[in-house]
Amino acid sequence: MSPHRKALLPIVLLALALLPAGAFAQAAAQPAGQAAGQGSASASTPGSGSPSDQAASPAPAGNPAAGSSSDQRNSDLRDGIDQFRNGQYDRAILLFHNVILDPSAGDQKATAYFMIAKSYLAVGKLDDAERNLEFYLATYPAAPDYEEAVYQKGRLLFLQAEYQSSIQVLQGFIKDHPKSTFVSSAWFWVGESLYALGMLDDAQAVYQKILTDFPASVKVEAAGYKLSLIQLRRKEVELTKLLKFSHEELLRSVQEYQNREKAYVQAIEAYQKRLGSAASDDTRKIIADLQQQLAQKTDELAKLRSSASATATTSGPEADRLERILAAKQRALALKELYLQWLITNGGTGSGGAGSGGSGQGSTTGQGAGR
Repeated sequence: MSPHRKALLPIVLLALALLPAGAFAQAAAQPAGQAAGQGSASASTPGSGSPSDQAASPAPAGNPAAGSSSDQRNSDLRDGIDQFRNGQYDRAILLFHNVILDPSAGDQKATAYFMIAKSYLAVGKLDDAERNLEFYLATYPAAPDYEEAVYQKGRLLFLQAEYQSSIQVLQGFIKDHPKSTFVSSAWFWVGESLYALGMLDDAQAVYQKILTDFPASVKVEAAGYKLSLIQLRRKEVELTKLLKFSHEELLRSVQEYQNREKAYVQAIEAYQKRLGSAASDDTRKIIADLQQQLAQKTDELAKLRSSASATATTSGPEADRLERILAAKQRALALKELYLQWLITNGGTGSGGAGSGGSGQGSTTGQGAGR
């Protein structure tokens, strides 16, 4: 080795020693849930490792950064949990990766898997959350967070719109862990699944159970709100039915009115056709008779006037009687003439409607007017 390279070697070793523990592993890591085959093909499956592990190449012998120290793993895990609680989920995912990629992590890896699944759930990466959560449940059944992990699986299924499966998992959780602090939350997500399925009566019973049996639960306020929504939804359904019924009734009424109007128009048209198709012989006969009677009465009135003129010099009761008779005859004649005029006018438009009965009536009227 040249003297120049010998002089540089202590400087390089010192720089490597100052790097944070796990720096090489972090540089090689991919976020849990990325599709296998993107980059390195070392992402393992539940049968051969984990969905989040990226098998990093062993550090060269003598490398000061080979592996992560126990203190560094604990620091990454604590920092990841703190970042998760503060809502810094992307940063938390990277820190949990550091722990998962450390082959000597041991029990800390179980916690890292559980927390990374919750972090993915928080950012809405449901497929990644499901992959890590299922691996955790299958690999670490004795882990301290296993109980909550079952609850989180039921919640994840709800977020994936697998409502029936969510109900089954959560009800199984409630049965197996009746004393868990997550029981009230599990009931809430059961109610949410029922609500999403449109089973409002069952959902209402579940929300009411939370208010009654778990008054100190963090889900009390949300359950009360959903109860209000159910009431509003029922009123909305009733109002929709009422509006639909009213609209249908209106349509039926309009249709019935249109049908009646059409029937009336057809009846009038048919009646008018019958009236215009054939003039009544009886009506024409009545008019002719009345005209003849009117001519006769006119002659009689003229004769009476002549008689009145001849007896104009006559005074006393006989003259008064003749005047009254003459006035009555004149009024009767005027009335008869009016009636005849009306009959002529209306008989021309409705001649077919008088029939034989009109003839008898005309004869009777003519006789009465002549008396």
